[in-house]
Amino acid sequence: MHIPKFIAKIDDHHQYVVLQKYQKSFQQWLQGFKPGTFVSVVVKRDSVKKIRSLKANNYYWGVVVPYCCDAFGYEPHEKDMVHEALKMKFLSHEHVIGLPIPKSTASLKSDEFWDYIETIRRWASSTFNVYIPDPNEIDDVN
Repeated sequence: MHIPKFIAKIDDHHQYVVLQKYQKSFQQWLQGFKPGTFVSVVVKRDSVKKIRSLKANNYYWGVVVPYCCDAFGYEPHEKDMVHEALKMKFLSHEHVIGLPIPKSTASLKSDEFWDYIETIRRWASSTFNVYIPDPNEIDDVN
């Protein structure tokens, strides 16, 4: 039997709020029961990691990587290559058959992603004398 899992967050009033992406499915499951049916509810702390925001992702791909492309002499259409080089340089490596493989930036928690970006900004400044503006110093990048 399939047992669904829905993630909720406790609000300021100590009420639970099912996360938006689970709300429709949650309601569908509840509608599958007749009124008066007893159900079990399990409450435990979930280990949902705070994923990086769309704004952070847009800043990385719209500002950080393009500034690095320019500093390294790459064309804007070579952003993926520069992204891979940055991952190899700054993200911890998992060794498979002795070959280094960088972590995926998609696997980084929000704070880890911002640390990664800040490391790149400091390195670009000290190594290439390139200033990469802070997110609050630019208009939103889409």
